[in-house]
Amino acid sequence: MRSLDFIISILVILLINIVIATIVGTAFIRTYCNLNENSNIYCIKN
Repeated sequence: MRSLDFIISILVILLINIVIATIVGTAFIRTYCNLNENSNIYCIKN
């Protein structure tokens, strides 16, 4: 049971890290696109 709890805790931490990285990455891309309007290659405008 302890090993199962350990694995679940690791998966939860990884999931939280992925969500945070996605939010930060999206915010960074939006800020970068707002500052550099000429670089439309890296920007996906919704």
